[in-house]
Amino acid sequence: MNSPSSPPEQATPGQFRAEYARRMNAVLDHIDRHLDTLLDLAQLADVAHFSRFHFHRVFAAWMGEICILVRPL
Repeated sequence: MNSPSSPPEQATPGQFRAEYARRMNAVLDHIDRHLDTLLDLAQLADVAHFSRFHFHRVFAAWMGEICILVRPL
């Protein structure tokens, strides 16, 4: 446990990957629950707690395609 005067613990690369995986899985779950709704990038970025710009980059790297608009089926 850190005292107020000690430096914060540094997150490891594995912790970052796990956090990004958790956030992106939350986005995929959100999409699955709202297949009948028009979703935009801003909504999905909010679900992931990323900026729109960062979410777009992460989504493209994660899914192998860009996220412009998710249309209802």
